[in-house]
Amino acid sequence: IFGSSQLLCRLAVNLRGVERSQLTAERCITIKSTAVSMYYELTDNYLVFIKQSKDGSGFLINLIDSPGHVDFSSEVTANLRVTDGALVVTETVLRQAIAEHIKPVLMMNKMDRALLELQLEPNELYQTFQCIAENVNVIISTYGENEAGPMGNIMIDPVIGTVGFGSGLHGWAFTLKQFAEMYVAKFAAKGDAQLGPSERANKVEDMMKKLWGDRYFDPNGNGKFTKTAISPDGKKLPRRPIIAKVYNKEKTSRK
Repeated sequence: IFGSSQLLCRLAVNLRGVERSQLTAERCITIKSTAVSMYYELTDNYLVFIKQSKDGSGFLINLIDSPGHVDFSSEVTANLRVTDGALVVTETVLRQAIAEHIKPVLMMNKMDRALLELQLEPNELYQTFQCIAENVNVIISTYGENEAGPMGNIMIDPVIGTVGFGSGLHGWAFTLKQFAEMYVAKFAAKGDAQLGPSERANKVEDMMKKLWGDRYFDPNGNGKFTKTAISPDGKKLPRRPIIAKVYNKEKTSRK
């Protein structure tokens, strides 16, 4: 994890997995690389999304919190060469990660500040997130290889789960996949509860595509998403329900 001291602090220090120096705590930046190991087991509903070969459902994940400042670029390079993936919270080391053939994902942190300090409305939030994702993809397309390269397509996109949103300070985060699973479970047609992991995964992937972009949600239409802003009974439909839900929840919790 690069440039993400708050996230690793929330994730690992509370679990007593990482020792933080006094200087790191005072400056709120990473001075020295720190590693933490975590074990996690996935259920069948999640395993089906993993296309690579796998042995069992347990995963040992080794996270490295690495300095993101340019003065520590040599240490970042050393860490990249022993990792299989990069969680990029800032774009500082994105070009470096691509050069080392590390497939990136994008984590948009400090979402609470966008809501509480910048006072962005849901539509402004969406436009901001979309702009950030597009800017990151510009960097990826500039320094990365095409789909025929060894890493394949590495463009980030919320609808495929390579973009996350959250607040490291408040300890919450999500991707579209989590909301897609919630909607599939809530609005599934009769009999879908008996679907196998593969069929359910297909429905979740299809739902993820509907949760981003210019789509409106009809809560009374059995989970129906539409490009029309008005429901059949003349009511105005909520646009991009995920952004609206997070916006309303955060606003309510801070009152």
